[in-house]
Amino acid sequence: MTAELHRWWLARSSREKVLIGVMLVLAGGMFLWLAVVVPVDDALGAARARHAAALERNAAIRTAVALLEQKRAPGVPVSGALDQIVAASAGEAGFTLDANMAAGADTTAITVATARAPALLVWLDRLEQQGVGVESLQLLPSANGAVSARATLKVRKP
Repeated sequence: MTAELHRWWLARSSREKVLIGVMLVLAGGMFLWLAVVVPVDDALGAARARHAAALERNAAIRTAVALLEQKRAPGVPVSGALDQIVAASAGEAGFTLDANMAAGADTTAITVATARAPALLVWLDRLEQQGVGVESLQLLPSANGAVSARATLKVRKP
């Protein structure tokens, strides 16, 4: 096969050889463009879009957290066991607590497997208004734009 190709090439005139060379260079360039440049460009565009969406979600959550921190004000004194108050409030708000561990009479640690971040932060804000402060909060992204949350809640002293 190589010998036949070599004989075929030698049978071409110099003008044909130049035209075939130009055709091969153009075909190679087209192949590189379609097989490498276009897919890489598409992948970079998709990555930029995902990054921008993640930055927007991050900014929205940070804004909501900042609003929660601004609204911290002395609330109504809490009466009763904090873990029971938090469990009842979570049920009313439509959240399922995966863990609700009391650490004394005025502190509890909760875990929520999946929740929408805005709804969760509104619920925590309502707890703040009732005199239950958020001592620590960890939000982790979950499926479909939801978050999982771990928080330590403590009764605020007036």
